[in-house]
Amino acid sequence: MKEYGPDHVYFRNSDLAASKPTGDTVEITFFDDILATGGTAKGLAEGLNAQKVIIGGKEYTVKVKDFVFLVEIDDLPGRAKLEGIAPVKSLIHVTEG
Repeated sequence: MKEYGPDHVYFRNSDLAASKPTGDTVEITFFDDILATGGTAKGLAEGLNAQKVIIGGKEYTVKVKDFVFLVEIDDLPGRAKLEGIAPVKSLIHVTEG
């Protein structure tokens, strides 16, 4: 659940199955426009990291390899929430003030 209430984000397992595995893992780079509180990215990453996908008859785990954002609001706690899951990269940093 996100800070301001429940929400739903969907992804297709067929998209994961179209990935190229690395070892026993399918690695995903999470792209989004804005990193603020990190609730959406964290929820989706936790959901993805709990998935298994079958490619060519073999089962692979799914792992968010890194997060990439266009803009990060530095005054909000998004980065701190996500760094325990995967590295965070942002192209532009802004402050609220």
